[in-house]
Amino acid sequence: MTSFPKLIRPTWNQECSFAPGCVWPSDCAAPPPAVLVVAFHGESLVLANIRGRGYTVPSGHIESGETPEQTAVRETYEETGGRIAPQTLRHIGFHTFSDLSGPREGILRACPVYVADIAYFDPLPVGSESDGYILVAPADISNRYFIWDDLTASFFEHALSERAVIA
Repeated sequence: MTSFPKLIRPTWNQECSFAPGCVWPSDCAAPPPAVLVVAFHGESLVLANIRGRGYTVPSGHIESGETPEQTAVRETYEETGGRIAPQTLRHIGFHTFSDLSGPREGILRACPVYVADIAYFDPLPVGSESDGYILVAPADISNRYFIWDDLTASFFEHALSERAVIA
């Protein structure tokens, strides 16, 4: 069983963790602000190259009137050009975080995390915040991901095991 550490990420001024499963964290009162998608193309992970951040999973804010699932599909396309294959988007947990100071200090927020398979890639849409995508073997993810720590390692280990369940 993967354990999920709680880490302080000073750059973000946040305490972060991961909650596996589909049950909304009971101590989280705020609505989800964003989603993350661990996308695969074949056996490779798909990482977006986000300007100013580097290589990361497709992710982004939920827009007004949008469901988290719709956001996952939209953000994956906007950041990679990837089109999620039908019936492969699956919720696997929540990235949880709380600010250490400021107006949202101590308020736990949670972002749904999904795994999905990319059927094919279209060109990036005009205005994308991404410079494209790369395909990365799971064994090489720690060398390419924009932030690597124990939490990120556990997060990907869980995503890979959950993806294996549906593959």
